[in-house]
Amino acid sequence: MTVIQEFIQKMPKVELHVHLEGSIQPSTLLTLAQRHQIPLPANTVEDLRQWFTFTDFPHFVEVYKLLSQCVRTPDDIELIAREFLLGQSAQNIIYSEATYTPYTHYLQKGISFADQLAAINRARVWAKQELGVEMRLIIDMDRSLSVDEAMTVAQWAISGKDNGVVALGLGGYEAGNPPEKFKRAFDLAHENDLPAVPHAGETAGAASIWGALNELRAVRIGHGVRCMEDPALVEELQRRHVLLEVSPTSNVCLGVFPSLEEHNLPRLLECGLNVSLNSDDPAIFNTSLTGEYQKCVETFALNADHVQQLILNGVHAALLPVDEKSALRERVIGGFARLRNTLKLPPLQEANYGSRSIEPTFEPAQVIVETPIFSIKRLKDDLFLITWLAMPSPAVSDEFIKTLAGVLDAADQRISVISDLRRGYIKEVSLIQKLAALTRHPRFRAATAFGSIGAQVYTGVYQRISERKGHIEDTWLTLEQAIAYLETQQPGLTAGIDWGAVAMVE
Repeated sequence: MTVIQEFIQKMPKVELHVHLEGSIQPSTLLTLAQRHQIPLPANTVEDLRQWFTFTDFPHFVEVYKLLSQCVRTPDDIELIAREFLLGQSAQNIIYSEATYTPYTHYLQKGISFADQLAAINRARVWAKQELGVEMRLIIDMDRSLSVDEAMTVAQWAISGKDNGVVALGLGGYEAGNPPEKFKRAFDLAHENDLPAVPHAGETAGAASIWGALNELRAVRIGHGVRCMEDPALVEELQRRHVLLEVSPTSNVCLGVFPSLEEHNLPRLLECGLNVSLNSDDPAIFNTSLTGEYQKCVETFALNADHVQQLILNGVHAALLPVDEKSALRERVIGGFARLRNTLKLPPLQEANYGSRSIEPTFEPAQVIVETPIFSIKRLKDDLFLITWLAMPSPAVSDEFIKTLAGVLDAADQRISVISDLRRGYIKEVSLIQKLAALTRHPRFRAATAFGSIGAQVYTGVYQRISERKGHIEDTWLTLEQAIAYLETQQPGLTAGIDWGAVAMVE
């Protein structure tokens, strides 16, 4: 085993795009079929594994239908959830956001959503206590549903929002079923502060992704690989920093790309797009998250820094409350640090791929100016602020750091100044003005963001507001307008750091 193979096998992982039903292994299917006396095309695990092997899309549908047919009771649902979490634990996937399609089980077997969710939550509690792994749910609706049926699924998802459900999803065949068809359902979810995570840009092109972004207000895109067909869309995804949940093996099996070698993952990374790797339907596509990383490293010459950054991208895009995301991030970064030390690998560096680079992520060892008051803590309010200051130079200069420290000392603020070699983060909104005076460079930029879900970094002076009962459309502001707005709305808010993961300074 090479060092990079051992690194991938042992590293802490996060997976955001994996279907619970698509994870049912042949052994579990055999158990369920025997339990309910359902005939199978094969009667041994090995023969079933052969039958599982993907051949074409009609076969994929046939396998999926049989999997669903064999899940007939809440106990069955709990079993597949437990087996899924055992498999995630075996790969050291410590956090998953699993896509689950409840309407199928309601329609075919009459199992209420409440009973389905209770079964999965029993598995979730067990896995957290016994395995140390966690899972949240994306409640998925198939594109074949009617508008009324989609509204029902949205209502179900909203009802589970404080009980393990973190998003509303949209799956199924894209052709003839554009995102716009489901706008009402996603509007309802948005009104109830439930994020949208639809599939788009897999079996349909850029128009599907545009619809997901503009009509469904997607915070992440399932797949999204066909964004490269539209340069304007690529720019918009860069601007919004929307994560693309890329599943290479799935894309090849379903004919999006002829082979893994022809997959556009390298182009996505070269364009600086926000990407994570995922397994999608691992049992059906005969893959795993570990396998996806191994294959991509071998095919695209990724290194340990690329791999770690892809995992961290997933952490930053996880739909967790601020305190839980901070805890997850600390656990992942700590796990990587220990693993790198064991394998004698240097700390995470800037991960270059082609002509662009994957941005380095803040780690505690990279604090340049620090006081004992720096700590990570839970926000006590649903509203929080992240302020980002991007310098025009490729690195934050020593002179700037010294000057900044002097300004903060003079202001007598209890603040830590943190830099990841490219960015400085501050506490008080009013200090933006002092910092602006330090650097009158025309490329000096600030970005501000509100919301209890998380904040993302954008270039330019940018404001995004996400409130409990609604959404104010994205607005570009001048630096002065941003300062004025912030000071009138909520003066003295504390600041967080790093691409949506929040560290508080008290």
